[in-house]
Amino acid sequence: IGIAIVWLFALSGEEPTPLAETAPGLGAAMIVVWGVFRLLGTTFLVPVVEEFFFRGYLMRRISEIPGLGPKSGPVLGVLASSVLFAIVHNALFLAFVCGVVFGLVALRRGQLFDAILAHAVANGLIGIWALVFNDWSVI
Repeated sequence: IGIAIVWLFALSGEEPTPLAETAPGLGAAMIVVWGVFRLLGTTFLVPVVEEFFFRGYLMRRISEIPGLGPKSGPVLGVLASSVLFAIVHNALFLAFVCGVVFGLVALRRGQLFDAILAHAVANGLIGIWALVFNDWSVI
């Protein structure tokens, strides 16, 4: 929830992008379909894919580099995977912070599902904002 609040606080001050502008050239019915799939993908698909790659694979692999200690390995894993997570997002610093939080959530109990759930909740809340305020620039 905190990630969603920070994300929206940081990005909602920009010029809002209505749903129709995210898919120019589509008719009204197709824009609604586009919006539904965008919300579903943002909330359910993206968190699974990104967390499996960035935290499940990349963070774990970096954490296990031979020669890194039991503390420095996970720290490097969280930081490096968060930098790469940020690179694939528009808001670099903001996405880096989110990556660090999701990495720490995954490490807390050693459960990748925790990070997937945190990511899905954040994205879902951001998606609700986009829908209610017709501000799709935040996604």
